[in-house]
Amino acid sequence: MASDYPFSVTSKYTGPDGAEHLVTVRAPTVEQFRQHLADAATVFPRAGFTAQAAAPAAPAAADPQAPVNIAQARRQVEVAEQVKGATANVREQREATDHVCPDHGVAKASRYNGGSYCPTKLDDGSYCKWVWPAPKKATGS
Repeated sequence: MASDYPFSVTSKYTGPDGAEHLVTVRAPTVEQFRQHLADAATVFPRAGFTAQAAAPAAPAAADPQAPVNIAQARRQVEVAEQVKGATANVREQREATDHVCPDHGVAKASRYNGGSYCPTKLDDGSYCKWVWPAPKKATGS
C-alpha cells in the first residue's frame, strides 16, 4: 500500500497488555477513507477512531509569514524590535554628527558598518563614492 495517499491518519494507543500500538488508516478517496476509519474503529476500539474523526478537515491555507509556534512568534517580535532600535540608533547618530555628503547633502545608513553613504546616482550611471567614516588609507611598507 502506498504511503502517499491524500487521506491519512495515524493513532497511537496503549493496549491492555501495556504495549504501545500505532494504527494508520489511508485511502485515495474520501468515501474509502470514511469506510477504512469505520473498519479501524471496529477492529481497534482503543485507537480512538470515531465517527467524528471520519470527516476530514479542509486543509488550511498556509501563510508563509505565520509563525509556527509561540516561541517563534516571540523571537520574531524580539528581532523586529532589535532591528528597529538599531536603525533608530544609526539615524540618531548620523543626525547628531551631521554626516552627509558634501556634494549632494544626503546620506543613507549603511547596514554593514553602522556608517553612512551617499545613495545619489551620477549622470554617468555610477554612484557617488562618499562614505562615512572615510576608509582608512593603506600604508605601504
